[in-house]
Amino acid sequence: GGNALRTIVNRVPYNINEETKITQEIIDNINDEDISMQLPNMEILDVIPQEYKVGHDYEIDPIGIVTNSIDGNFLNVICKTAIKKNLEDCLVKANIEVPEYYISPKATAVAVLSEAERKSCCALVDFGAETTTVSIYKNNILRFLDILPLGGNNITKDIMSEKIEKEDAERLKIKYGYAKSKFTEESENEKYSFGEPKRTISAKQLADIIEARQQEIIVNVWNQIELSGLKSEIIEMVLTGGASNMRDIVDAIKSTTNFSGEIKIMKSPCASFKVKWDDMPMD
Repeated sequence: GGNALRTIVNRVPYNINEETKITQEIIDNINDEDISMQLPNMEILDVIPQEYKVGHDYEIDPIGIVTNSIDGNFLNVICKTAIKKNLEDCLVKANIEVPEYYISPKATAVAVLSEAERKSCCALVDFGAETTTVSIYKNNILRFLDILPLGGNNITKDIMSEKIEKEDAERLKIKYGYAKSKFTEESENEKYSFGEPKRTISAKQLADIIEARQQEIIVNVWNQIELSGLKSEIIEMVLTGGASNMRDIVDAIKSTTNFSGEIKIMKSPCASFKVKWDDMPMD
């Protein structure tokens, strides 16, 4: 998982000289040709068949159809060869045998999304510490995947720019952070104490820092959804990951993107939550 992953779209034309019934062998040959594509210093980790163009029509399962032309469309998940090799070397030295690798975004989707959500057009947004992953499922197929190098730690670092230690910055974010700030005249002048010896930061200043970075992350997420070409078809957005616990994140997404579908937050069994977002002590 992480920022090392990328996706690349590939089209594989398959030559048929005469009308032929599509068999599993033909599909396997098309898939093998996709996997054999040359990517300098990169490795294909996973292949997600999108659909097959049979004549002028697109089919998810073309076996049994008679045609004289078929093309395969694929979404390939790739990473740098050196990254996977380093991981494999570490596991070998630790005497750990690995029968199979899974990419994290797909594992998260299996854990978080229902089959109905994967069949409908659903966007899964995993707000992590270092990255934010945008996955879109339609017809039970992963149609789009992109990983942004922005996450909850960027908000913490922004708070640290006010000469605040990392631990205190994280606590301030968790204790008082809102993705979309709400102030009255009284609360705007409030101050939060932290650290030892005690220091203070104004509620307004902290809110401005957090909201600005959260807004940037949401705008980038929405930009990826627009680039996917599926924005108008998405009926639901599911949020997961530790940073999805930021208060009012759903309101912030709706006000920033004007998304009219349902947005819900799901905790992933793939992740380990060390603290409850609302229960982080300040002292």
